[in-house]
Amino acid sequence: MASLPSDMLAAILERCSPREGARLMRVSWGMRAAAGDAALWRRHCLDLWPEDDFASGPPSPGRYGVRVNLLRGCTLCSTRLDRSRRDSARALVLSLGGEWDDSLTTGTTHLVCGAGYTPKAIRAHRARIPAVTPDWLTACVREAKRPCPAAFRVPPLAGATLTTSGLSPADREAVRRRVVALGGSFDCALRASGPGRPGTTHLLALSARLCGPDKLRAALRWAIPVVHPRWLEALEGGGPCVEPDRFRLLSTWLPTSLSTGTASG
Repeated sequence: MASLPSDMLAAILERCSPREGARLMRVSWGMRAAAGDAALWRRHCLDLWPEDDFASGPPSPGRYGVRVNLLRGCTLCSTRLDRSRRDSARALVLSLGGEWDDSLTTGTTHLVCGAGYTPKAIRAHRARIPAVTPDWLTACVREAKRPCPAAFRVPPLAGATLTTSGLSPADREAVRRRVVALGGSFDCALRASGPGRPGTTHLLALSARLCGPDKLRAALRWAIPVVHPRWLEALEGGGPCVEPDRFRLLSTWLPTSLSTGTASG
């Protein structure tokens, strides 16, 4: 086969799978050079990892083999990823030799998080299951190794958008800084979520009595938890395994004719 004209040999090798190409490399030194051509393995890599820029190393059979087995023995699941991001994460996990399970179980080895305050994220933290951002999977592909999960730790308020009611401007600014430091976002208005539009996830207030009535009714109408700022203190002092429900002020539904939109106060 190595004696074939180079253009014919190249055409045959282009039709070989990565496994077949790797086997052909064992036939002879000539086949090793032909079947190990970087252009061939670049195509194989891009078939599985289209966004690979090869910045950390050129395409090669060895690099390809490392990556397709990188997550072998690992089972990953996700929390608070939209369908597109979840499908992308799942495809990357499978391309790296891992398994995917939509449920968090005792067999889960990593949790891919779009938010750090969800029940899944809290359970993972308590079970000492690494919770990582989707960038961890991208780094696995780019570096052809498993990066340290701690470098991709999910902040406690990642994915959360908080607002306040009944606080002075100075206290509200202090809360804003604390929320941002914990990885969250702050918005002065309370907003309902909608298709492609994430809304407020939590309303912070010292008490229901001190809440602005419009914000309070809107929060209850839109099922947005109303929690005490002590939740932030617990996150700052105790890590991400602190459920917001422990600091919830209200769970009562108040009938209202409010329409979706925003509420201030």
